[in-house]
Amino acid sequence: MTGIPPFNDETPEAVFHNILQRDVPWPENEEALSKEAVECVDKLLEYDPKTRADFEYMKTTALFSNIDWINLSSTQPPFIPQPDDAMDTTYFEARNNIQHLTVSNFDL
Repeated sequence: MTGIPPFNDETPEAVFHNILQRDVPWPENEEALSKEAVECVDKLLEYDPKTRADFEYMKTTALFSNIDWINLSSTQPPFIPQPDDAMDTTYFEARNNIQHLTVSNFDL
């Protein structure tokens, strides 16, 4: 949903801390997720497998309420990519664009 892992941080130690504390740095402002999206991700990150969301649960959430699950396989997709070959990545957004990183010009 955001292009980065849920416990992402600057260092491996900080990521580990976020996992242990279940501290998810949710995006804010125009990049913020909807309440329904946060609830779904939060339920998928549940520590206890017995209470963690499964596919059947996710289908019943508000986030996916507009999906016709019964007829999904016969639904016409809104867009079908036409890659030039198996290595064509033009339909993907670069990670540095997603994370708003700038690559500076310098010689090695």
